[in-house]
Amino acid sequence: MINARQKLHLKVFIWIFLAFSLLYIGLTRGHFTDIMQVNLYQTTRSLWEEGSLTTSPIHDSHVGRYGKYYSQFGAVQSFAAIPLYALGKMTHYYLSVLNKKDVISALAGPQLGKEPWRWGGDIEIFFVNLFNCFVTALLCSVFFIICRSLGATPHMSFTATLLLGLTSYIAPFSTGFLGHSSEALFILLAFYFLFLFTRTNKAIHIFLSGSALALAFLFRFPAVIALPGLGIYLFLHTWRSRPEWNVFILIIKQVLPKFVLFVIPLIMASLLHFTVTYLKFETLCKYNNAGFNLPILKGLYAFLISPGNSIFLFTPLLLLVPWTFKLFHKRFRVESFCILFISATYLLFYGKYEMYHGLWAVLGPRYLVPIVPLLLLPLALWMQRSGRKIWLIVLPLAVIGLWVQLVHTAVNFSYVYHYEGYLDFNPPYSFLFIPDLSPIVAHSKALLAADSRVDIWLVNVYRSFGIGAALVFIIPLIVLIAVSMWNIARNLKKIENFEHGID
Repeated sequence: MINARQKLHLKVFIWIFLAFSLLYIGLTRGHFTDIMQVNLYQTTRSLWEEGSLTTSPIHDSHVGRYGKYYSQFGAVQSFAAIPLYALGKMTHYYLSVLNKKDVISALAGPQLGKEPWRWGGDIEIFFVNLFNCFVTALLCSVFFIICRSLGATPHMSFTATLLLGLTSYIAPFSTGFLGHSSEALFILLAFYFLFLFTRTNKAIHIFLSGSALALAFLFRFPAVIALPGLGIYLFLHTWRSRPEWNVFILIIKQVLPKFVLFVIPLIMASLLHFTVTYLKFETLCKYNNAGFNLPILKGLYAFLISPGNSIFLFTPLLLLVPWTFKLFHKRFRVESFCILFISATYLLFYGKYEMYHGLWAVLGPRYLVPIVPLLLLPLALWMQRSGRKIWLIVLPLAVIGLWVQLVHTAVNFSYVYHYEGYLDFNPPYSFLFIPDLSPIVAHSKALLAADSRVDIWLVNVYRSFGIGAALVFIIPLIVLIAVSMWNIARNLKKIENFEHGID
């Protein structure tokens, strides 16, 4: 049974999820933007239509068992999207029965590509492409709960959640079908469950943390690089809580049982991943990705300083990390070390990767998405302790971040790189290191030009059917978002009254 305080937090959790889901649906593109997403979608379609994992002979798919083509990517995200595909099929069927051709066209959007390279123009694609709207919204809800668990007030926790969902680099990933949002969500959950274990000492939280990391691994194979940081977190907590024990006895009696509980889900996930890969390709590994031969200084320069790929450009609030973590470290030493260790692991791992830039589906360092919510966790406590004057610093960074996410969400990168001729640059990707040619600059110009490079589902509805048709979708979304925000505010007030003993 949950108590009254927990019920209020659950309500806020649900309303935050609904508010961000509706917002992200309003900003969705309604179609895919790269072949990776098409691969994942075709697997979803095959699972529903044929009960198989086959795809078309397209890029990132390979010949496998029985001479059929299979995607090189894991099948879990494709499997998780089946309900959305089924909903799209059902919606398409009933709209066809009712002869609502205009509604079908409005939902399906413009025809993009032909089979087997179809990117848009189907209702099923529209619904499957909503997957990350819900995943990213759920990430925001989890972020709020963690901020509360760390000791931030209800309103400050929600303020930090708004900053995460609106002004950070997680927002643009709600518009597509890539796996980075799921990776970020489950790594955040893995951290949270370990944090709960340090407070409750309940073994179930270790198992839940390992399960969350296992899901991150199944959605995106490279998420396993978060394992060392989380493992060190678990070890340091055990060491700190038993300082008088002999090292050998501590490892045997305390550390080893906990690590076994933590890795059991990871072992199961690994077996599932490699089994599915073997069933598809008769081999345990099938990737055609680049190697890890990039000079590390170039990778770090691109991630931290470059005008086209810096994580600070895509989430300006991360510039506050030296100050937010100074306070956070005083209260949560082990947690701050864990977060910084995971962040450093991601930076160093992908800093050596030859495809460090993460192009061409989106702009920016997409491989660093999972560390963004982790690094922003101390923000709520820091703002709470610093007073209102701190908004003189936070607000300008938030406004810049909001603009960056807006241009990223509103403008289709695949249209921009053709328009700007990015593919012809020599040396390749040099545009990432030239301020005037930065993709953010190019996207900003495209948005201000309001031409065909602006690619939002609702804008495309307006272009094809006029303002009246667009308002049919826009007005309900705005009303429902307003209702969600009102319920969030009402329940946040109830939580504060409850904690202050006010009826």
